[in-house]
Amino acid sequence: MLNLIRMNLYSLFRTVSFWVMIAVTAVIAVFFVYMTNVDIEYMSEENSAAEQTAQQTDENEITVGIAVETLDEWVDQGIEMVSLFQVMGSSAIIALLASIFVAIYTNAEQKTGFIKNIAGQLPKRGMLSLAKLSGIAVELLIMFGVYILATVISGKIILGDKLVLGDVGDLIKIIAVQYLLHLAFCSFVQMLCTVARGAGIGMTVGILFCSGMTSLVYMGINYVVSKLGAEDFDVSKYDLMTYIGSASASDSDMMTKCIIAGAAYLVICTAVSMLVMQKRDIK
Repeated sequence: MLNLIRMNLYSLFRTVSFWVMIAVTAVIAVFFVYMTNVDIEYMSEENSAAEQTAQQTDENEITVGIAVETLDEWVDQGIEMVSLFQVMGSSAIIALLASIFVAIYTNAEQKTGFIKNIAGQLPKRGMLSLAKLSGIAVELLIMFGVYILATVISGKIILGDKLVLGDVGDLIKIIAVQYLLHLAFCSFVQMLCTVARGAGIGMTVGILFCSGMTSLVYMGINYVVSKLGAEDFDVSKYDLMTYIGSASASDSDMMTKCIIAGAAYLVICTAVSMLVMQKRDIK
């Protein structure tokens, strides 16, 4: 198992997509900080108009696309790292990037024939998926690290003294929970790629989930189920992206739900990937 993990990490650091991922993640982080500063300046100059726009946006329950919220409190107060990272995590930016690069990484060995060459030497081929997940975990950890580092550096340059550290405990808590949720989402994308034998399905479904397109589907499902008598049913409660968007360091109950949902998704998706890899013929 350790040899499999080492081989996956070796292949990870030698792929072009890994280094592209680092560059894109850093650029997105800097862009996010820059646009946050632009929004703050606009809200400072046009405070009344900004409040009216925010009220109109809140009336719309369905949000489609990647949206990064600028909090009103940031205009007059310092921007704490925990709130900045909380907004970043809930925007699904990292999840969107992860769905693309994880799909590419998961399918890499299928294209090169690596799996076919090594599968015959393993009595438990399902371990290949588990070893691959370890590589994904490292990849995601590096993405988080690059994003946080780029955010801090660009934040100090662009936002200056307005960016403050804040509560370190809350910061560690939100980073840890968001990492678990994103790792669970990555395992979901890996499962789709493993079942479909290709990157296309996992990448496409991952992007649809991150962009909020599934909310339109959920709206239709909830409507049908409510007509059948279950008026309180909401299928979005079972969507991992709901928890990624709702994680809050100040809400312990929600954080507990996020941990449970993330762990459940991670275990189930990993188990399915291992089972599929174990049972099917390797081509």
